[in-house]
Amino acid sequence: MRLNSAHAPKVITFDCYGTLVQWYEGLMDELNRALKVNYRTDVSAAQILGSFSTEARRATAEKPHRLHKDILRSGFCMAFRTHGVELHNDDLERVANSPMTMGPHPDVPDALRRFRENYELAVFTNSDDELIAPTIERIGVAFDYVVTAEQAQAYKPSQAFFE
Repeated sequence: MRLNSAHAPKVITFDCYGTLVQWYEGLMDELNRALKVNYRTDVSAAQILGSFSTEARRATAEKPHRLHKDILRSGFCMAFRTHGVELHNDDLERVANSPMTMGPHPDVPDALRRFRENYELAVFTNSDDELIAPTIERIGVAFDYVVTAEQAQAYKPSQAFFE
């Protein structure tokens, strides 16, 4: 089935972390580093990430809206403590701020440049404005729209985010 031009898409939307950006790889690197500097070999980065994910799902569903950077900080603090690891504040901040240092998957910039030839590009992210800005810069391709959970005062997949 071929769409007529009146119904052809004009904007392509993307999630950012995990889809365009190496979220898992970046977090695993930071979590492994934090465990190493704390001389912990009895717990894995995957266990910490699993505990964080559980906490983050709960926290993003709470009202009122909390900034993602606060959820990252409190969620990772709780995840490490769950596994008996007390991080120094500097280590916790490094993990919580790691999304700002994450780069794109290798094929993403070229693919986005090709899409830009025919479409506007949008990112819908559960991030905050402050966290997403350096990430978008690292991708190296301009987006026409960047919609954050901070702007929407809601997290995906809630309908409020998309409204």
